[in-house]
Amino acid sequence: MSATEVTATAPGPAWIGYDMVDIFAPFYWGCVASFVLAGITILQAWNYFPGRDKLAIRLMAWAMITLDVVSSILSAHGMYLYLIPQFGSLLPLAGLNQYLAAECYLAVCIAFISHLYFAWQVWTVLQTKRTVAKYLVPGSILAFAGLAFVSGITCATFMIIDDGHVLTGRSYRFEMAVGISKAAASLADVIATAALCAYLANAQTGFKGTDSMIKRLMGYIIQRGLLVTVVQITFMILFFMSKTRLEWLALHVNMTKVYANTFFAMLNARENVRGGAQSGLSNTFNSSQSGSKAAYMDSDSNLKHADLERHSGKVVQIDTQTTVISRHD
Repeated sequence: MSATEVTATAPGPAWIGYDMVDIFAPFYWGCVASFVLAGITILQAWNYFPGRDKLAIRLMAWAMITLDVVSSILSAHGMYLYLIPQFGSLLPLAGLNQYLAAECYLAVCIAFISHLYFAWQVWTVLQTKRTVAKYLVPGSILAFAGLAFVSGITCATFMIIDDGHVLTGRSYRFEMAVGISKAAASLADVIATAALCAYLANAQTGFKGTDSMIKRLMGYIIQRGLLVTVVQITFMILFFMSKTRLEWLALHVNMTKVYANTFFAMLNARENVRGGAQSGLSNTFNSSQSGSKAAYMDSDSNLKHADLERHSGKVVQIDTQTTVISRHD
C-alpha cells in the first residue's frame, strides 16, 4: 500500500482512534473470564464422566457440558464480529448481534437444568416426610425455575427483535423479561439451598464420622447457593443501575459458566465426601422384618458400646453417589 493510498483512506494524521473502553472492556474481560471458567468446567466434566449416577443425571451432565462449550463458542464469535471485521467502526454497535442472543438461549437452558437437578435432590430427601413440604418445596423450586426459563426465553427473543435497543436505550419489555428471569432464578436457588441445608441440619446422628460428612455436604451446598445467588443479584444491580453502561455484559457471558461449574463441582464433591467417610467411618446396616437399625464402627477409639446402644434406634442412610441422606427414627 502506497503512502498516497494511506492518506486517502485514513481519517487524518491527528486521528488516534475512538475510546472504546466503556463499550468493549466489560464484554472483553467478561469473555476472557468465561473462557477460563469454561476450561475449568471441561476439567470438572472430565473428572466426572462416565459417572455412576442414574441415566437422567448423566444426561443432564452431558447436556450441561455441551451447552456450555457451545456457549463459549458463541460468545467468542460475538466478540469477534464486534472487534475484527469492521475494525474502528461504530456501526456494529448499532445493535446486538444474534450470536449473543443465541448464547442467551443456552444460558437459560443451563440454568434450568441446574434447577431441575436440585429440585430432584430436594424431592429425594423429602420422600420420607409425610408433610405438605414434600410437595410444596420441590414444587416451588420447579415453579420458579419454570418462570425463569419462560421469561429467559422471552428475554432472548426480545434481544433478537429489539436488537437496536439492548446495548443502549433498552426497551421496557426487555428489561421486564430480564428482571423476572433473574429474580425467579435467584428464588429457585435460595429455596433449594435452604431446603437442603435445613434437612441436613436435622440429620445429625451423634456419630463423629457421619456428622462430619453432613457438615461437608452443607458447606458445598451453601457455597454453591451463595455463589449463584450473589452473581444473579449483582447482575440485576448492574443491569438496572444504568441504561447506558454495559458492565452487566461481563456477568451475562459468565452466567452459564457459574451454573455449569457449580453443577459439576457438586457432582465431584461427593467423591471427597465419600473419601472422608471411608477414612473415618465404616457403616454396617442390618435389616430385618421387625425393623431396621444401624450399627456404626467409628475409627475413634472413644466410641463405646453404650453410645451404640444410645443410637441404635436410628437409621441414617447416606448415598454418596447422589448426595442424599435419609434418616429414620
